[in-house]
Amino acid sequence: MRTLFLTHLVQGVLLGAAGLALAALARVLRRRYGPAWLCRAWLALAILLVLPLRLALPAAAPAPVRLTAPAVLLEAPPAQAQPVFPPQNPALPQTGGETAIPGGQGAAGQSGPSPVLPAPLDALALVWLAGAAGSLAWQWLSYGVWLRHTLRRSLPAPDSWQTALNAALARQPVGRHVRVLAGPVDGPLVTGFSRPVLLVPEGEQPGADASCVLAHELAHLRRHDLARKGLFTLVRALHWYNPLVRLTLRRAAREMEYACDAAALRALGTDCRAAYGGALLRAAGRGRVPALTGGFAFSKREMKTRLARLWDAAPKRRGAAALAIVCLAGCALGVLVACGEPAASQPDSTPPPTARPEPTPEPTPDLAGDQAVWPSVYYGHNGGNHFDKITDTLPLNEAEQIARWTGYASPGWQYAGIAQYLYGENRETVTGSSVLTLWNTADRGEHWTATPLDLSDWLAEQAEVSGWTELGEGRSTVSPVHYQFVNPEVGFLACWGQYEYRNENGRTYADSKEFLLLRTLDGGASWERMYSGDGTDLAEGAVMTLNLCTPFAFLNENVGFLCAHAPEYGYDDGHFNVLRTTDGGRSWQRLDMRELEASLPGGVWDKPHACGAIGRGVSDMPEDIPDPDTPGSIALSTWNMGTDRPYIVLYSQDWGETWDWIYRNQRDRENYGQ
Repeated sequence: MRTLFLTHLVQGVLLGAAGLALAALARVLRRRYGPAWLCRAWLALAILLVLPLRLALPAAAPAPVRLTAPAVLLEAPPAQAQPVFPPQNPALPQTGGETAIPGGQGAAGQSGPSPVLPAPLDALALVWLAGAAGSLAWQWLSYGVWLRHTLRRSLPAPDSWQTALNAALARQPVGRHVRVLAGPVDGPLVTGFSRPVLLVPEGEQPGADASCVLAHELAHLRRHDLARKGLFTLVRALHWYNPLVRLTLRRAAREMEYACDAAALRALGTDCRAAYGGALLRAAGRGRVPALTGGFAFSKREMKTRLARLWDAAPKRRGAAALAIVCLAGCALGVLVACGEPAASQPDSTPPPTARPEPTPEPTPDLAGDQAVWPSVYYGHNGGNHFDKITDTLPLNEAEQIARWTGYASPGWQYAGIAQYLYGENRETVTGSSVLTLWNTADRGEHWTATPLDLSDWLAEQAEVSGWTELGEGRSTVSPVHYQFVNPEVGFLACWGQYEYRNENGRTYADSKEFLLLRTLDGGASWERMYSGDGTDLAEGAVMTLNLCTPFAFLNENVGFLCAHAPEYGYDDGHFNVLRTTDGGRSWQRLDMRELEASLPGGVWDKPHACGAIGRGVSDMPEDIPDPDTPGSIALSTWNMGTDRPYIVLYSQDWGETWDWIYRNQRDRENYGQ
């Protein structure tokens, strides 16, 4: 619908401007061509305003001018965040903004997806369509109400009117039966599309100028002016917002009356010019005729032009060639401009990559995205001392302590944050088990904001999928596994569920069968669910587990890597288990590293395993990696499971298109001879 709207918008502006140009040249054109010629030109322009000319051409047809809609009009605004449940622990800080995920639950306990707002261009197209429908309905409804009211009050006209009409029909036959009714009208007019009716003022007898007036009304019927006015209602509806089109239609209606004057004089004869002019003067005081009718009345401002044209006896040309030129020029204007979307927003018709794509020798240029990102990101997971310089400044209550958590920090520790849930003073009491707290600082830990993220809906899904209710009484908990911002606006959060219960042997834990990946593009104000599942629908069709360290690493809002943990995702098949996404985590493909695997030190690795991403702050980046802050750089820690082989680091500096390796430490470099 947006394409149809853009086509009519551009076409209406161009053809509306052409109509004003035609009106400006009308005085010159009348000297060469008769009024019927101008009426045909206006009719052609009206038809072109209705037809979406550009859409009639193939999409690949070249356009001399191509307009591209701004990207801001094509992108839907982010869904409004829904309120979250208050955390179970009243002491849990809530200084941050509210967040929501699709399918989340509001404060009122009502579940449902966040409202999806249309793109601004789609909203404008809907407004245009609603306005067009309303304008068309109003024009025809008002005409229908007037016609019904008038016909109900009308009676058969006196015989004198029928006699006058028969005399006029003898000079100007119309080929259809015309009824004559006397009703509440100011002057004679014709109406009715299939069954024409001549309405005359009730209680009035035909005067000396009746032949002139009736000749004008019959000219409307002979020229099918009522059908033309019906077309004008459609043009007015489609371009209800365009003042150029309205002015064009108003001028076309004037030319229609001028053409009927000329046709009536041809039927009456040139000797009737004075009588016809007198009839025009006497009709000048009457009101305007209703829409979709043909009448003799007109505004006083038009009187001078109509009277002057009555006495214009100069010969006129038919102007067939000139009319053809006008039509061709109008068609050319209609197809001159193509208005569409940027190429990047067009649907991708290329087939999806295979499960094991062949790496390309050069980086793919569009993976870089259009947002600035931090050159390196620090990772933390499951406690430890990696973030002590930051976490020591967290404003926690004395009774609270960090349990399972994961975090990030920007270079220089300007921005940092962790995702966590809290244990209470007694580890037997878990607080906020379905609510993660997202702590963030933008000033090296001087001030923190805490935003609760309620994932109770997703946790309830996992309880059903994993069958936790069959294990006995216990507590379900959301466990964060990855929390990372690549710049102040774009961040990712991954988590899985855990169920703690008691059986006959004591306390036992069960993990969820699925994991959840969320992305934010507005600094954490709202979160979008990118993936929820157990991994079987990703690259290799096997269940994946994420309760290990640092499986994810994202380079920007679209490109990320996942070291998938499961026998089916590596080492048992002799290949590394590295997956990549280029759409923010919605889909993943396993990378083909067979060429790199053949060059590994210490012989062929039978169980190569990628453990996770290396980030400064967890462990030092190996010095041998050239320019580690280059955009598109990623480093992964790997080893050969179950054997005495060196630890190596896989690294890529072109968004994962090509890979190389270095030794993880000096000891391995010395032991394996390089």
